[in-house]
Amino acid sequence: FETGDSHNSELFAYKALHKSKLKNQTSIAICALFLLMRIYVNKNNKLKIRNKYNILIKEYKNLEIPKFLNGTELALGYIDGITGNLKNMLNWIQEIDDLNLQASSPFMSMKYVISAFAMVLKKSYIELEVHVEIMLETYLEKRSIFIILFAYIFDSIAKYNIYGMDSAKKSLQKAIDYAKEDTIIMPFVELAPHILPIIKELKKEDEYAKILFPKCERFNEIYSQN
Repeated sequence: FETGDSHNSELFAYKALHKSKLKNQTSIAICALFLLMRIYVNKNNKLKIRNKYNILIKEYKNLEIPKFLNGTELALGYIDGITGNLKNMLNWIQEIDDLNLQASSPFMSMKYVISAFAMVLKKSYIELEVHVEIMLETYLEKRSIFIILFAYIFDSIAKYNIYGMDSAKKSLQKAIDYAKEDTIIMPFVELAPHILPIIKELKKEDEYAKILFPKCERFNEIYSQN
């Protein structure tokens, strides 16, 4: 999915979902449902998004673990981020202050990403710039590629709104340089409504940005209409 292969990712997600049911692997079911929701957001299939959302909530209610350790919260937070649900996202900014930001578990890395989405939707760009600095301090040495990639994309959004296009292009180019080695596409696509002008400028200079632009443009149309 991260490389833009929606067809195979949808097939594999359904296979994982069915296997997880047979083996009572709730965490894998959550991951599969999360992936299917991302796929259907990108396909603009509202009926299937709602269906998977309802199943995910049902899974959530079956789990007897603390809310702050529940992966369902992360899945729904991310979906709220890419669909622009500001009302729900404001809770993430408040919750992140109560946690140890230096923790480097996969759970915490997703908390960073979702909190950054919240800051973007709130248009809290100075806060976002500082947040990104902490992300990079925590994950650059660990070579956590996806989180680093997200950090530079978020940094480009902050810098575009604070300092202007030139500064934003430098940050987004760093993200592109990380992404192109593995043909990663979706983090740019899902943040397209916030980076489209920067991608448009970079496609004049960078071949990979030229590949990203039409995909970002398409998602931006879906986002704007819905």
